[in-house]
Amino acid sequence: MFQDYYPLLMASQESYNAVLDDVGTDGNYVMVESFRPNLILKNVARPFDEEFYLKFDIVSTDTEKTGSYRYHFSTSMKCARCTIPNIDPKTGVPDKKATVSKKMAKYRRTDDGSPYSCIFGVYTVNHDVGITIKQGDKVDLLLRASKHLLPKDDPFH
Repeated sequence: MFQDYYPLLMASQESYNAVLDDVGTDGNYVMVESFRPNLILKNVARPFDEEFYLKFDIVSTDTEKTGSYRYHFSTSMKCARCTIPNIDPKTGVPDKKATVSKKMAKYRRTDDGSPYSCIFGVYTVNHDVGITIKQGDKVDLLLRASKHLLPKDDPFH
């Protein structure tokens, strides 16, 4: 799921799995596509760790050209979730109990700038044009945020 403009929405498989485990069978309709990510990372350190990525490269090995290519990305802000993940994407029928939103509200209100919103994923901007990334490309984390080390006036705090 990729688009030619930004921001992209990046999430991890581990974050999705954590939400799915929490929602349980009440949310049997929830698919990763329900959150509409464009980039899905796998094997992050822990669920929701991608929210601390500030700058990273995606290293792509292009089989049609020789060598590998580094594409540069930055994150801009966390994604405050709407109610779309409460809708069954196959039928279009909303979950009247809003199971996903209610479960996430217990532990995913993690953005000081949006204290009443559930957070899932992070908006990401690519700095290159004409890029090709594919499943299996590697992420090279260049700069990581630590909420405790950022000054209050920092936009990533």
